[in-house]
Amino acid sequence: MSDQLLPPLDKISSTIESSKDQTALTPRERNEALQHELQQLEQINSTIDGVLGSFHKASSDLDKVLHATESTDKLLDIWIRILSQTSYTTKLLSDKNWKGTTRHEEEYANKKRKFDELNQRFQAEKQRKEQEREQQLNRKLEQQRRIKEREESLKRRVYGTSGSIRRSTRGSSTSAARRGTTSATRGSRGANGRTPARR
Repeated sequence: MSDQLLPPLDKISSTIESSKDQTALTPRERNEALQHELQQLEQINSTIDGVLGSFHKASSDLDKVLHATESTDKLLDIWIRILSQTSYTTKLLSDKNWKGTTRHEEEYANKKRKFDELNQRFQAEKQRKEQEREQQLNRKLEQQRRIKEREESLKRRVYGTSGSIRRSTRGSSTSAARRGTTSATRGSRGANGRTPARR
């Protein structure tokens, strides 16, 4: 493309240089020089149009290549799936334990049923153990509560008995003192029951 542009540009530059060298041109010569330059500009414009057309064509070709690449990717994906299915079918045909699709589905259903049963047993056992742990915890808490209540009851009894003993001891001492005072008073009286006169 650049090779197509170089000759017209060289002609224009040579024309400009020649016009600089000529100090005086007649109107006719100037007209001819301008006509020659106009032709060269038209050639340059046509060359540029050709280059732009080539650019558009290249862009269109790139779009076609991109579309072809996408189609190739899709075909490759399909081919990979076909190969995978072929490999799976070959393995099934070479497997001596494979007894057909129906038998295979029945075995799968049996295995799934056994798994579900084991899972249910596991969940039931897990729930039972959790309930046992919860019951043991409740029993332990209840036992601790009863022990605490017994201790508080014993404390109340001990403190209550000590208070009763102290109160009864005080009452006995007071009664004994009163009885002693009464006996002394009676002893100091005379045989006739009179109280001796004070001196």
